[in-house]
Amino acid sequence: MDPQNSQFSTLNQVSPIAPPTPTPTPLPPKSSGVLVTLIIILLVLILAALGWWYRQGQRAPEVIAEPIAVETATEPIATLDPTADWQTYRNEEYGFEFKYPIGLVPYNGFVGDRAVEATAASQVVNVSPSVKLHEDVPGKEIVFLSIQVNKSVGRSSERQTGQEITFGGTRASLVDGEGNMGSVLKTIHVESGGNWFIIIQNFPNSLLDQILSTFRFLD
Repeated sequence: MDPQNSQFSTLNQVSPIAPPTPTPTPLPPKSSGVLVTLIIILLVLILAALGWWYRQGQRAPEVIAEPIAVETATEPIATLDPTADWQTYRNEEYGFEFKYPIGLVPYNGFVGDRAVEATAASQVVNVSPSVKLHEDVPGKEIVFLSIQVNKSVGRSSERQTGQEITFGGTRASLVDGEGNMGSVLKTIHVESGGNWFIIIQNFPNSLLDQILSTFRFLD
C-alpha cells in the first residue's frame, strides 16, 4: 500500500470538529418575582383601606333617634274655684253659712232705698246681684235669693210635695216653678237643727246658682 495514500486515508477518517455550544444566560430566581407581586398587592390593599377610612371620617355620624317616653300625669288637674275669693256670711244663731261675691251685701230688708245688712242672727237673709254694699236700690231688687228660717217643725208634708234632693248635706225637697212674675223659679224645704228652712230663688240667675251651691249647715 502506498504510504502516501495511507496517510491520506487516515486524514479522511478524522472526525469533524463540533461547533462550540453557547452558554445559556441564567434566569433570575422565580421567588423574587412572587415577592414583588405580593408587595404590590399589599400596597394596593393599604391604599384602599386608607381611602375607606378617610371617607368614613368625612361622613357625618348617623344619629339614631331613640323614642322619648312620655309620662302620663296620674294626678287630677286641680280646677279653679270661682268662689275662692268670695266673702262668707255666717249665721251662728241658726247654724248655716254661704259665700257671696265681694261688693254684694246679705240683707234682711230695706229702709227706704237702702238695704239693711243681715246680722249673724237674722231670721231672713236675702242676696241679690242688684243690692250692693252702701248703695241705694231704686225700685228694690228684681232677682233675689231668700233664706227664711221658721222655728216651727213637723211640716214634713211640705217636704213630700217636691222632688227629693240633698241640699247642704241634708235631705231636702225641691219644688220647681216657672220663674216669672207670678211664680218663683224654685223653692227648697229642708229641716236642720230643729229649724225649718225655706230657700227661694225667684228668677234664673247663674250668680245666684253659684251662691246657692256654697250653702252649708254648720256642724
